[in-house]
Amino acid sequence: MSSEDEDESERFDDVSHGAIADPVWSVSLAIPEPILEKFEVYSYRSAAAILSRSFPEQFTEICDVLSSFRIA
Repeated sequence: MSSEDEDESERFDDVSHGAIADPVWSVSLAIPEPILEKFEVYSYRSAAAILSRSFPEQFTEICDVLSSFRIA
């Protein structure tokens, strides 16, 4: 395997690129727009929908923290 092939396999296994993430439309139904504008958000296996519907208090707390988060 060449180093180029290894680089491609590493990228394929790296979930952070979003290739195997839930569709953008489903994430936008669960995550508030201000957070989507501020961060690159990926959800896997419907995690955003499950969190927002099954744990609304915790989800609101997470969204509040993300909304107020700033890097100075």
